[in-house]
Amino acid sequence: MSERAGSPGETGASASAWPGADEGFGRHLGRITEWLGIFGGALMLLVMLMTTISVAGRALFGRPIVGDYEITELACGIAIFLFLPYTQFTGGNIVAEFFTARMSRRNQLRLDLIHNVVFAGFAAFLGWRIVVGGIEKYESLATSMMLRLPIWIAYLAGLAGLAGLLVVCVWIVARLLAEKGT
Repeated sequence: MSERAGSPGETGASASAWPGADEGFGRHLGRITEWLGIFGGALMLLVMLMTTISVAGRALFGRPIVGDYEITELACGIAIFLFLPYTQFTGGNIVAEFFTARMSRRNQLRLDLIHNVVFAGFAAFLGWRIVVGGIEKYESLATSMMLRLPIWIAYLAGLAGLAGLLVVCVWIVARLLAEKGT
């Protein structure tokens, strides 16, 4: 909700929209989510650089980077998962305030609580399915077509982002319940 959110451009744990983000575990969790996001951003920057080099190589020399599509596909998928914990921690997900702006603070907190419980369930379910899929890819020795990169590694990296998202959602639920109790 907009009245909780940090001001635009804020960074770090203090930018979190949730109570307790500046103390104890919340501060550490904020730092971890920042580093996951930074790593995801670095992956995206490397993909942009590689794509630029590949396009230039194709145009100038008729030689693109072999497997550039595979690398882009895997890196972008990993980056998206790594962005999830930071976005949730900072309250950066899209909120339809048109419906909630006139709600009482108490009802907004209830909606936040429900949202985070559902999102935690989503993260747990998707994490479970990624573990199952990753094990299947590992056992079948599945690799990418051109570069023969093991696919299970991408599953493992995606799982790190989902685990972070799950921890953030559970932490937010605990913080909201603690705030509700006070």
